Amino acid sequence: MVPVNSKDDEAVISSESESNQITNEPTKRELVESELVEELIERELIEIKPIERCYRGFDVISQKFFVRERSLEKETKGVITTKEFDNFEDYYDYLNGDIYDKACYYQCDFSKVKREIDRDKIYKLDAFAEECIDDYKNKTVENFNDSNYEKGECTKKVLKEWVAKFLECNSFEELLKTAEDFLSTGICRGTYNPIGFFIWQYIFYDVNDKQRFEIVMRYVNSVRGPATAGISWQTLCHIYNPNDVFEAADFSNYAKSSRGRAVGSLKRYIEELDSYNAKRTSYVVFDYNTHYYVETDSNGVNRYFETFEELLEYRNNDLRNAHLQNAIKLKYDFSKCIIDETTQLPKVNEGELKFRTKKEYSNGSFFVHMAWFNTNNVCVNQTSKKFTWFFDFVKFLKHDLSNADLLSCDGLKYLTDVSDINFTNTLIKSSICDQIGISYERIKFDEKMIGSFKSTEENENSTSLEVYDASREMALNDRNTGIMVHTLDNSQDRIMYISDLHLIHKFDWTTIRSRADRIYVIRNIVSVLIQDILREKGNYLLIGGDTSSVFDVFELFVKILSMELRKIRPMPEVIFVLGNHELWQFPGLQLHEIVNIYESLLAKHGMYLLQNEILYKDSHKLYKIKNSQLDELSALELKKKLSTAQSIFFGGIGFSKYNSDFNATNGIYRGTISRNEEIKEGSIFERLYDKVVEVFPERKIVICTHTPMDCWKEKESYHKNYVYLSGHTHRNFFFDDGETRVYADNQVGYKKNTPHLKWLDIDLSYDYFSAYEDGIHKITSEDYIQFNRSKNIHISFNRKINILYMLKKRGYYCFIHESTGGSLTILNGGSLKKLTDSDQIEYYYDNMDFVISMLKDPLDKYTEVQEQIAMEIKKIGGIGIIHGCIIDIDFYNHVYVNPIDLKITGYWAENIFDKKIYQNIPMLLQNECPALYSNYLKLIGDNKANSVSIFSGDTDTDVSVLPQEYLETDIYKASREINKIQRLHSNVLTTWFTPNRNKKMIE
Repeated sequence: MVPVNSKDDEAVISSESESNQITNEPTKRELVESELVEELIERELIEIKPIERCYRGFDVISQKFFVRERSLEKETKGVITTKEFDNFEDYYDYLNGDIYDKACYYQCDFSKVKREIDRDKIYKLDAFAEECIDDYKNKTVENFNDSNYEKGECTKKVLKEWVAKFLECNSFEELLKTAEDFLSTGICRGTYNPIGFFIWQYIFYDVNDKQRFEIVMRYVNSVRGPATAGISWQTLCHIYNPNDVFEAADFSNYAKSSRGRAVGSLKRYIEELDSYNAKRTSYVVFDYNTHYYVETDSNGVNRYFETFEELLEYRNNDLRNAHLQNAIKLKYDFSKCIIDETTQLPKVNEGELKFRTKKEYSNGSFFVHMAWFNTNNVCVNQTSKKFTWFFDFVKFLKHDLSNADLLSCDGLKYLTDVSDINFTNTLIKSSICDQIGISYERIKFDEKMIGSFKSTEENENSTSLEVYDASREMALNDRNTGIMVHTLDNSQDRIMYISDLHLIHKFDWTTIRSRADRIYVIRNIVSVLIQDILREKGNYLLIGGDTSSVFDVFELFVKILSMELRKIRPMPEVIFVLGNHELWQFPGLQLHEIVNIYESLLAKHGMYLLQNEILYKDSHKLYKIKNSQLDELSALELKKKLSTAQSIFFGGIGFSKYNSDFNATNGIYRGTISRNEEIKEGSIFERLYDKVVEVFPERKIVICTHTPMDCWKEKESYHKNYVYLSGHTHRNFFFDDGETRVYADNQVGYKKNTPHLKWLDIDLSYDYFSAYEDGIHKITSEDYIQFNRSKNIHISFNRKINILYMLKKRGYYCFIHESTGGSLTILNGGSLKKLTDSDQIEYYYDNMDFVISMLKDPLDKYTEVQEQIAMEIKKIGGIGIIHGCIIDIDFYNHVYVNPIDLKITGYWAENIFDKKIYQNIPMLLQNECPALYSNYLKLIGDNKANSVSIFSGDTDTDVSVLPQEYLETDIYKASREINKIQRLHSNVLTTWFTPNRNKKMIE
């Protein structure tokens, strides 16, 4: 009996007991071996495990014989394993000659096999699969509709009655009783967390109702734990005031050992709430259990809607990321809605369905992806079939492999007969096509498009990427990048970059003969880049020109890159600038026409092109200022437009106006751009760049050009707050001292065939009040929030204000609130502390610089010690993040630096109460961080004189000496005070000391 091949291709052929008879007469040697095996079994010297042999045969792609077996043992019953054999003899002996039952030997050559083979029996099966694609083609919508849909509608009517009961609850006890009553009915039995359906609706019925908030918090705090009904304190922070949630959260149900961690975890979550909200994504589904529509977001918040109209009103007709295919009775004119490729509309039967397939080989298996589309081209259903063996793949498709993607299947070269297989438009490397006799369309390239320049070749040879990889990492590792105070994941942008890929030069013209060959090479390049992206997790990918001088190769690269990037979450933003090579193929067009061609292509794939333009991110969305707008906007208008931008990019080709040795005269644009046009375009870019510098002298801006600055700027002068990325010369170069930052060190060039991405980090902080003069200014609460965001200080500030003052003096800021009664309080984030020295705001402005100096001088000395410790921790693989008085080694282990005497203490802490103090840092590492301790020993080597101050102490101390238990929390109080002072690193004064010119803050 032959099996029906399942989706996983793990179907078992039959439970029939297999035949143990040997087809051929046994030889004398085989009889002796058989007797020996029986004797060993009787003496229990070998064990025979009960198995059922399911599949066996030969895989032409891997050139291996295989046996797939299913265990019948009690402990492992049903487990399927596959044994493979490189030669027929071992395979034959393993099966004791039982090679015919349930076996397929598609295209196996037995001509050299020495064993006697029954030719009639050996080729009896050509595949295991019984199904074929015809069994799937002629489906209708009714085939996919669930007969239980009407039953679900009846359930919805009952649930609506229960929703009304929940909404009427006016106390925690009523809510609890209603939930218990519902569970006793058995409605939605087996559904995950059915009470959550009601609690979410109870919350959103009136989110401003204080009594309702208290009931919800009490329910979440109840004995059911903080994840009650799928709702946590963290999710509630996205609905209610997070400070109110924290105050109402009850940690008493936690064990003492974990209570502190729970408190700290919620605090940290609230501190970083802006970053969670910034990354919020959502999707809509038709909930098949309740027949309600539900929007679920990445923060865990669910909103339920009884009707489709309510959903549309809430989402402003936006149905992107809406999965409504199961709402089969929904009738609506969706042309009024915003939809895209992520939208799955209801399955509607409007005539015959269109059947589409995608056939491919991927990760060692063959796939047939099938989808059905209605007359509106909406996908009604989709499924996939997976095949381990080529013969099943061929049998299922009825030998029609047309348009299949088999580019990575090198084993096709072993096929001996392809006369019955349709390979029309199949992606297979030309070398394999030649081997197995498949015809293909040959491609040709204009040799003029494959040109290079002697000067760039010489630069490429003299500044190899390998040399700069090593020197760059050494330089960056040696550079002191400063401390990180309360940094969040979004306090920096990681920018990955590459330029001068020259894809045409990556093609080996002795082997590239077909379209498939070209795709194969580009896929391999993109695969490497994708691995780099996954490793570095950058926010942006910049591609700096000279990607390809042939447009359709550029287009192919973009398509493949886009397809692979869509598999990554979160996906980086991709920004291109063009190089001189991108212009070669368009000698009859104006520059703006060429730019439009590339821009349209990139926009189609969600990517961006910069040509004399600004691209910036604000409120976590990207916006572009076109070159015409950039020209027309006044300095004031431009500054206002980008006042709250987090990331800013300015770029373009740049051109070679000032390069007298390598320019249009040398043919670098292949006649598309003349020398006069080059000078004109270079002047435009230079003028716009000067405008950017004039308007934003203090902002951290990324300047990405194809040509380096000396080509487009009369006098090479790098602005200290900017990052410069370029290519073009193939002379790999970088310089980064923390102020001047030039990265031209990933120019791949003509010869390097394995390009990789490089990256740099850029601080997102800026000065929101940079345009303000020194003095006392009245500001709004929104201004205060924006300023803190500009400094990457994330706060919750929902207070009602009377008068809020911003004091600016010599680059430092202080924020003071005046109440209606005239009292003054200094702001530290969202908290306020009363000022008692004076009730005059001018007093604090006059003494502001002196208080800063009192704090800053000792803080700088203290910071220097902390930075050294943090650096040494990082050297052995620790975290090394500074916050207050504490430096993290890892999650549980820390270093405390006393701000009075600078004494260093290492300790382990499970929470703020349960702590263990060690005599010295090496003892802490040896007991709590063995891996880091090993790194420490390697660092100091045999010479203990190499040990730095953090690790100083008697390293030979007996490790049996127990650490001291320490339950006090005074270190955290001190740390909080130091943390306030450390805001000076962001130029913000948040704590006030009475000016006393004879008093030192830290002796």
